[in-house]
Amino acid sequence: MDRAKAKMLNESFREMVADWATANGVELSKHSCRFTDTDIRMTLTLLDTDPTACESREDRDHMTADLLGLKKRIGDRFVSARNDETFVITGVVARRPKFPVSATRVRDGKSFKFPVVTVNAAKSVD
Repeated sequence: MDRAKAKMLNESFREMVADWATANGVELSKHSCRFTDTDIRMTLTLLDTDPTACESREDRDHMTADLLGLKKRIGDRFVSARNDETFVITGVVARRPKFPVSATRVRDGKSFKFPVVTVNAAKSVD
């Protein structure tokens, strides 16, 4: 594929995606294109333009916790049934399906990752 053809396809694709994004309430924030003799790769990043979208990381963590079925909230303390250590939940990361809950051990501040089942089964501490 030559440079002129790749550039023409890239501009056409960008216009098409921008129209689609506007119609679906998202914004095209970044777009790049790479090509070789045999193929063309286009990458894009879309942002949600919904004003009711989560404002802060804490809001996102609470939403993710709800989706994963986590019964405790960010900042809640719990005692591990395995070794009677106290932990504080510091975040929830949906991209870690096996261990999505981030927590810090109170004794020394060391970070750990837990599965949702373990945290839900743990005893809460006030």
